[in-house]
Amino acid sequence: MILKQRQFIGRLFYLWLGFSLVALFYPGSSQTGLPYVDKVVHFILFGILFLLARLYWVEQRKMIWLGVFLYMVAAELIQHFFVPGRGAEVGDVIAGVMGVAVVDYFIISFLKLDKEYA
Repeated sequence: MILKQRQFIGRLFYLWLGFSLVALFYPGSSQTGLPYVDKVVHFILFGILFLLARLYWVEQRKMIWLGVFLYMVAAELIQHFFVPGRGAEVGDVIAGVMGVAVVDYFIISFLKLDKEYA
């Protein structure tokens, strides 16, 4: 049973990774007209990516942090240099890091709570 759940989470991770590739690298304007919407999108996009990665690779917390961070930075550089109508912003990376940090905090809190009541 656990193996099937893990496989399902792995599939969700790769599906979300594919979705993030399309969302981050689709040509066009990153301006939506609403202020800070792109920051919210980065917060959610990378927070969910980190959550799925942590659920799939449970014991690899530091490596997942590093991988997601490098993906954020690479995505901004690729947008800036190679995607027409898109640009790089440090604020997007900060928003992504905040999303990952919030998700990581809740995972750690849940694991501590789970150990206390186990």
